[in-house]
Amino acid sequence: LDFEDGPSLAEWRASLGRPPRQDELDRITSLMIDAVEVVHNGGILHRDIKPQNIIMRGGTEPILIDFGAARASLGQRSKTVHAIVTPGYSPKEQYALDVDRQGAWSDIYALSATMYHAIMGRPPEEASARQLQDNMLPIEEHMDPNNKSRYHPSFLKGLNAGLTLSPRKRPATIEALREIIYEGRTAE
Repeated sequence: LDFEDGPSLAEWRASLGRPPRQDELDRITSLMIDAVEVVHNGGILHRDIKPQNIIMRGGTEPILIDFGAARASLGQRSKTVHAIVTPGYSPKEQYALDVDRQGAWSDIYALSATMYHAIMGRPPEEASARQLQDNMLPIEEHMDPNNKSRYHPSFLKGLNAGLTLSPRKRPATIEALREIIYEGRTAE
């Protein structure tokens, strides 16, 4: 892979000093959905989407990096697999060693958690803790009341759907997530 220079999405978000605008998030989300779609169409799961694995080339163009977890998954056919998780960004099914439970819906959770971080400046509650008691409200209920109107309802609806704890209730494909996020409007 080429070396990519720029801040991570987490660093970019922190440097803004404010929550990103909808147009900024639309550009990032649209390009990330496209990237994840290419990965999935190649029969690969990234398995480690998080703000630290997105480099903002030139401060504006997100580049998905670090396919180490994807490589580990590909090699699992002949080796012992270890659960690869990042608290706050990994879905509950990724905590299990059975990779057959994982699919596009797992990367959708991680991408939605990453965009949650972009809005809120922090990750959502860890999925393993949510299994015991799910206090995850819709994103808009966690937001500062002054920021609620910043974001299109379909964008928040898509992220809420992607953060659903049950894999069966999440969008099953990246295209399904795209449809929810951009419902009634066009992708940037």
